[in-house]
Amino acid sequence: MRLNRANRRAPRSIAEQIADACGLSIMEGRLRAGDRLIEQQVAERFSVSRGPVRDAFHILERRRLVDILPRRGAFVRSITLESVADQYGVRIALATYAAGHAARDPSPGLLAALERRLAEIRAAAEGPEGDPPAIAFALGRACHALVRAGGNELAEQIWAELNDHSFWTTLWKIPLEGATPEIRRRRADQFADTLAALRARRPDAAERSVRLWMEEGREGALEALRRMRPGPLAGPRPDARARPALAGPRAPAPQG
Repeated sequence: MRLNRANRRAPRSIAEQIADACGLSIMEGRLRAGDRLIEQQVAERFSVSRGPVRDAFHILERRRLVDILPRRGAFVRSITLESVADQYGVRIALATYAAGHAARDPSPGLLAALERRLAEIRAAAEGPEGDPPAIAFALGRACHALVRAGGNELAEQIWAELNDHSFWTTLWKIPLEGATPEIRRRRADQFADTLAALRARRPDAAERSVRLWMEEGREGALEALRRMRPGPLAGPRPDARARPALAGPRAPAPQG
């Protein structure tokens, strides 16, 4: 499997691309809780040395998708619907708080940034297929802009921690919701309502608007995960009897 070794639009390391591919397999249920990831097999699959694979496993551990056990290797962690819902819940709380705070005195820079995000969302919503991951990315960037605008250092640290040290890094790349043109257009219209509330300096309306589309997104994502995975998201903790998993051959190609 070829990796994107040189792409100015996506300057991600080889290890990050491998981690993305294996992470998608975990979230989509092709790798199950307790499965072992084998360095050599993953390296052969992606035509790389074992060094980047080892780094990829540590990235997956940081994202809380695998456990690395001394002298035994990397094992897929149990991911439950409850843990996914918890990720959404914390993000919803932070984003709604930030939206209400920002609406009291929105800066021109914030409004301009959100206008750009709205344009991206509308563009990604077009066509019979659309681009659900692009919508998720634009909404995530919009929420991050709101959190930064709030000036609350702790809230921004928590947001960054969720992005960098959790399975959210993988989760948003799966088209879990926004799969139909109607839902995609609805998300664009809902975000336009959020922007209008900010421009009108209406904190309560801004909070309600953000909470609405984020909660709808959460429910859509949870339902999609229920349908996508062949069994319950939860699984056994890794133990000495855990069967090896050929992670590489079952992982999708990393995207640039």
